Amino acid sequence: MTLGSTNRYTMKKQLFKTLAIVACSFALLSMAIVKSNQNEPWEVPEEYKNMKNPYASAKDSDNIGYTLYSQYCSTCHGEKGEGDGINALLLETPVAKFTEASIQSQPDGSFYYKIYTGRNEMPSFEYIIPVEEDRWMVVNYVKSLK
Repeated sequence: MTLGSTNRYTMKKQLFKTLAIVACSFALLSMAIVKSNQNEPWEVPEEYKNMKNPYASAKDSDNIGYTLYSQYCSTCHGEKGEGDGINALLLETPVAKFTEASIQSQPDGSFYYKIYTGRNEMPSFEYIIPVEEDRWMVVNYVKSLK
């Protein structure tokens, strides 16, 4: 190995170490930012808070709300909405208990917004449940878990 190739090897090694440190720092910073807003109140825009549920009195004869809740929500929120689903213990974010009065008192539009947008470990269901009426049926089902 020549002196020039040794210097290039040392420089590449140093560059690799520096890039690894920067990447790790960025990852840790990202996790800290996400963790810092996990326990903050979930702010719902006024337009959603005031949104009326167009299917509030609709009969869910096909059990769409229950079926979608069972498929997508119960693994974290539990079969009866107690926040005791099989994945709840694996999450950093506290899981909402739909049976609590403070949760049940939220307007339907707030539930819809949270289902639609997601936050932290809760995914957005905008594309997972693409039919608006179906999302409202999930809202109706969650509201029935008093």
